Amino acid sequence: MLPKSVKSFNAFIDGYGYAGLATKVKLPKLDREMKDYLAAGMAGPVKIDLGQKGLEMGFSFAEYNAAILKVWGIQNASGVGARFMGAEVSESASGTDAIEIEVRGRWESLDFGEVENQKPTELQVTMPLTYYKYTRNGETLIEIDMISGRVVVNGKDLTADMMKAIGQTA
Repeated sequence: MLPKSVKSFNAFIDGYGYAGLATKVKLPKLDREMKDYLAAGMAGPVKIDLGQKGLEMGFSFAEYNAAILKVWGIQNASGVGARFMGAEVSESASGTDAIEIEVRGRWESLDFGEVENQKPTELQVTMPLTYYKYTRNGETLIEIDMISGRVVVNGKDLTADMMKAIGQTA
C-alpha cells in the first residue's frame, strides 16, 4: 500500500478563492499543553493534559493582493474566515479524498519578503486561530472553538462535562 498525497489545493480568504495565487499553506499544528507530574509513590512522571495549545495557520501568495491587505488590523479575534481545500490522492488505489480545513482568526503578520528584479513576489500571512475544523469527505473529524472552549473529536464533545460543571452549555 502506498500513501495518499495532497495533489492539488486551493486557499480561500473570506469566501474568495486564491487558486493560481496561493503558493503554500502552512496547516495548523495540533498540540496539547502537557506538564510532567510526579508525586509520592509514583514510579515516574506522567504527562498531565493542561489543554489545547494555540493554533496558527500560514499562507504564501504570489502577489501583494489588495483583498488580503485590506483585512490587516481587523479588531475582531475571529474576524477573518479562511479555508484550505485539498485533493488527497492515493498512489495505490483509485479515488480522491476531499480535505477541508476551515478556520477563523485574524492576521498577525504580513511579510512582504524581498523583491528582486524579474523574480516573483511573495506575501506571507500568519494567522493565529480562534476556530478550527478538519473535515474529510464531508465528515467532521476535529472541531476546536478556542473561545467557547469546545473540542469535538469524531462527533464527541470532549469538553461537554467540564463545561457543564462550570455552568456553560453549548
